[in-house]
Amino acid sequence: MKLSEQLDAAPERSSYSHLVREYLIDRWKQVEEALPGAALGLVGSFGRDVGGPRSDLDVVVLLPGPISRLDDGEEAITQFVQGLWDSGLGVDHSVRTPAQAAEIAGADLPALTGLLHLTHVAGNEELSRTTVSRILDEYRKAARRRAGDLLADAERRWKRFDRLDRLNEPDLKYSEGGLRDVDFLLALSTSWLTDFDRPAVAQSETIILDVRDALHRVTGRQATRLMRAYQEDVSEMAGYASETRMMRALRDASEIISDQVREAAVAAKASQKSWGPMGLSLRRKRPRVDPDWVSDSLQVTEGTLCFRRPADAHDPDRVFEIACWGATHRIPISPATLADMAETIGMPFEWTPQRVDSLIDLLGAGPGLRDTWEQLDRVGIPVWWIPQWAGLRGRPQSADFHQWTVDRHLIETVIRAQAIIAGTEAEWDGRPIPYPDTLLLTALLHDLGKQPPHGGVHHAAHGAALAAPLLDEMGIAQKADVIALIENHLLLATLSTEADPEDPLTSETLVNAVSGRRDMVVMLEALTFADSLGAGPKAWSPWRAALMRQLMSQVQLQWG
Repeated sequence: MKLSEQLDAAPERSSYSHLVREYLIDRWKQVEEALPGAALGLVGSFGRDVGGPRSDLDVVVLLPGPISRLDDGEEAITQFVQGLWDSGLGVDHSVRTPAQAAEIAGADLPALTGLLHLTHVAGNEELSRTTVSRILDEYRKAARRRAGDLLADAERRWKRFDRLDRLNEPDLKYSEGGLRDVDFLLALSTSWLTDFDRPAVAQSETIILDVRDALHRVTGRQATRLMRAYQEDVSEMAGYASETRMMRALRDASEIISDQVREAAVAAKASQKSWGPMGLSLRRKRPRVDPDWVSDSLQVTEGTLCFRRPADAHDPDRVFEIACWGATHRIPISPATLADMAETIGMPFEWTPQRVDSLIDLLGAGPGLRDTWEQLDRVGIPVWWIPQWAGLRGRPQSADFHQWTVDRHLIETVIRAQAIIAGTEAEWDGRPIPYPDTLLLTALLHDLGKQPPHGGVHHAAHGAALAAPLLDEMGIAQKADVIALIENHLLLATLSTEADPEDPLTSETLVNAVSGRRDMVVMLEALTFADSLGAGPKAWSPWRAALMRQLMSQVQLQWG
């Protein structure tokens, strides 16, 4: 029976680990005589006892010294590795002396993160111990540089794979807040630069691992991307009542991991100042850091934004100020300041004209809005402002063409709308927007109806009903326009793709929906463009754009 088949039958990760260790020990017995003094170790997921039914087997053969190509040991290693390949799992193997292991750890980040936590399996245990000890010593001596390399590598990965808790089809391993970030935290903490909340991260990792294992079983392969097509079956196998509940659990778990990563990264950067070429210095006092004063209320300290007076974190107007400044200048808010701001949520909140203006300023900040809104959302600030936002947080989309969850899609739509207003959106023809503030606010609220018990084809009407009392509380003078745009935000795209754009009845339907107002037709067109672009590449194509422009041309002809 192949090892892969045994893992398929094993009910838990602890059983996977036990079966893998027993299998490797048994295989190693066949080569011990040819490799006296050698050791066998595990790295990767099975090295940390978190391997799944289709995880790769990452083995390291440690040799006390180099072997000749004519040595019996080489043939023994070849046969050993061939037997692993026959196990039915993917296998990655390396053969190193301690010096070679230390050298590769010093040059290759993936190798470093694995070797730091190499687990001895069989053979010369002292060789495994001294190899890891050597790698740890050299890593800690170069902690300042290596931690910076690890963070830069993580940031490149986050940019490529985005946030797990905001994707409609997240990558459980590589997305920010996923399993690879747990490896990052472990490597960063091993440097002694910083630490993290290990129980909270372990609990969150378990949730993601359970879903990953179910995904392995459903797909029959080493899948890490949770595609929409698999989510229903995976949620059932993982023990969730629905895929929505599974995605919510993943969202909460990944948020905890992501928060710990961000805090650890900030702490590591600050701690680097206490490290020299030979490691941690003996200075007890941290070096003095002069803050950059940016306003009467705000300052930037060690690369993060915070209040000059901690009490300002409880002032709703100052909360808007720090959010606007952070988004506009693309500077993160400090974790401590966010924690102080979170205490504000229990206080009553009322909209004033100044706060409405501040919200519009925040929405008009451009691409920096994305990271700032994510920071605010982690501590619940958007729900404090807009209670209806709670039903949208991390909510998966039903349509496959959506790249992001509902809340993230709304922020992406706002960013696209701001680019249209600013004249920097390449897909827009440069026409001025009649009411920029109205477009930004509508972009934020247009999918408000995509929450229980609403959603589906009627979400536009439900969203308009949910937005109406909020707009009253905000005192929005253009409430009727915002409601009309929310109610009809699907109309242009639907008519363009499902009706004849050259039929006068098609353009008449569009014009009548906005009471024959030319300015509102432009607003609806801009919202449709922003909405489509903000849904992801699957929702936008030159063909769709051409159909919408063709219909708008017919509208202009109708008006003469």
